[in-house]
Amino acid sequence: MSVITSRLSMEQELKLCSLLSQGKLTLLFKASVHGFTADAFHRKCDRQGATVTVAYNNSGYVFGAYTSKDYAQTGQNIIDDKAFMFSFNEHEVDKAPYRLVSTNDQCSFIDGNTGPNYVSLLFLHNNTATVYSNPGTYNFIPVEMHGNDLQLSECEVYRVEGLGPLMEKPWRNIEWSEG
Repeated sequence: MSVITSRLSMEQELKLCSLLSQGKLTLLFKASVHGFTADAFHRKCDRQGATVTVAYNNSGYVFGAYTSKDYAQTGQNIIDDKAFMFSFNEHEVDKAPYRLVSTNDQCSFIDGNTGPNYVSLLFLHNNTATVYSNPGTYNFIPVEMHGNDLQLSECEVYRVEGLGPLMEKPWRNIEWSEG
């Protein structure tokens, strides 16, 4: 069985993790392997807890959205006060990531049978390697979010996990003595 690897570079992963309150990303879905379809996305990503969708385009933008809620195809508008969108350009390594939250307190994303749908960005639009962009719920400037390049070269979804008890209690007791 072959191993599916993340397209995120170490620097990109660190940049993305700097926006998250948790520390571990586990790759669930890679569109170039599983398919650029909503069905493939839901088979891999429903009921996985907190996730981050990461899209890539040929203009060098890495952009997407985070939610702390499950995808479950309920057809409901989901409110998530932790949800946000992000963007950075792989060619601008020293620039801080662009991060924004929803301006609509009634809907962070739509939990339907489409690809990840954050209203302002709909990934895997019409089961293709594209993103539909309509700033509003997340009020962004398209050229800053994705460089006006809506053709995806890749789309990945990661489960976002905390470090759990690993950080809450040391794995060994440390005793200090003056020496």
